Amino acid sequence: MGLGYEKISTIAVDLRNSDIVYAGSLSFIADTFGIGGIFKSTNGGMTWDTSAVPASVSKIVIHPSNSNIVYAALNGGNYMHPGVVKTTDAGHSWFYADSGLYTDLDASYLQGIAIDPQHPETLYCGQAGTWGGSLWKTTTGGAYWFPSDSGMRHDNSVGQNIVIDPESTNVVYTLTGGNGAWAWRTTNGGAYWYNLGIPWNAYHTRTLEMDPHDPATLYVVAALGVSPPQVAKTTDKGAAWRLMSYDTMGIHSIACVTFDPNTANCWYAGAGNVQSSSDGGIHWELMTPSIQGLNGPVLAIAFAPDGNALYAGAQGVNYAEGSGVFRYRFVTSVQHSLEFPQSIRLHQNFPNPFNSTTTIQFDLPTVSLASLKVYDILGRVVAVLVDERISPGEHTVRWEAAGMPSGVYVARLQAGSAVRSTKLVLLR
Repeated sequence: MGLGYEKISTIAVDLRNSDIVYAGSLSFIADTFGIGGIFKSTNGGMTWDTSAVPASVSKIVIHPSNSNIVYAALNGGNYMHPGVVKTTDAGHSWFYADSGLYTDLDASYLQGIAIDPQHPETLYCGQAGTWGGSLWKTTTGGAYWFPSDSGMRHDNSVGQNIVIDPESTNVVYTLTGGNGAWAWRTTNGGAYWYNLGIPWNAYHTRTLEMDPHDPATLYVVAALGVSPPQVAKTTDKGAAWRLMSYDTMGIHSIACVTFDPNTANCWYAGAGNVQSSSDGGIHWELMTPSIQGLNGPVLAIAFAPDGNALYAGAQGVNYAEGSGVFRYRFVTSVQHSLEFPQSIRLHQNFPNPFNSTTTIQFDLPTVSLASLKVYDILGRVVAVLVDERISPGEHTVRWEAAGMPSGVYVARLQAGSAVRSTKLVLLR
């Protein structure tokens, strides 16, 4: 979809407005393309604006109740000083918010960052370094940070992923690696950490994620040290772990994991492409349709909060085409029989006239690369509702016209060479 020469490392979607998406990319001293930075889209990834550049970004998090506040952990590539940066004006300007947090351009860099969903002035940040990593905490929105890693091994990689239990935010999980792959839990907001004792033999941890449908379920991936890399799953907050093999999982590697917010046990993973699992990560298969033309692994993956879109970020080799951000839109199907529609049809929206929100139904007889766009009376595109390869059947989408003026609009459906259109009347 965009940012085709950037090595995407993180994607964050606004919980309050799923059209607002931030993406961060990495930069390295030897890079000639893709300078790294923080990028923002306000139309679901169709177009991107540079929010902060240059920067080498490890992780981005958005304030759960204030879309103007965003944090990013920088890892210091391209001679940029590592640290935590913050915006309070929706990405128009950024400033360092890492007082008290020790970073060194030559010997340390930041990795994961997580924000407490109940107390968003509280954040945790992980640090890696040549002389040992650390975990840091702030309770003042980044105004001051202090160490929060008592009981934890100070390996050279700490806090690559940090997850906070949404039901009890004093319970936090994180990873360390370097001299062994370890998973840790605190039950008192980081005052003390306990080793969860995963029974594996690996030197680095790659990802740790929590199932939003069940905070007792966590999924941990370790890389290096064993072949193939190992995966562990717990359904009791780390008290017991189930080790899984890629041989039986049907997948060769996992770099990142996300969860369908609408369907339990429906998981998606970034690897050489996007993989999907319908049984809670036990078995995987290549997502259909897959991303075409990838030139590197998928290292960032995120759902829109309503579950209607899945974003994947790829890191291409030598910045060839195939890097960047990709989106798959899940279109609601209302197919009622085994027979597909006989022709392409765009139904009249309902209600019409409407105030703020309306529903549009369209029919496709075959798998089609389809677009459904809304135009104003001057012929300008004001909304892109569908721009994906869509399965045959009857489909519905909603247009939320918040902020649009009253007037007549035109919905235009194109599938292959066929075009259909209908008028929409917005009355405030």
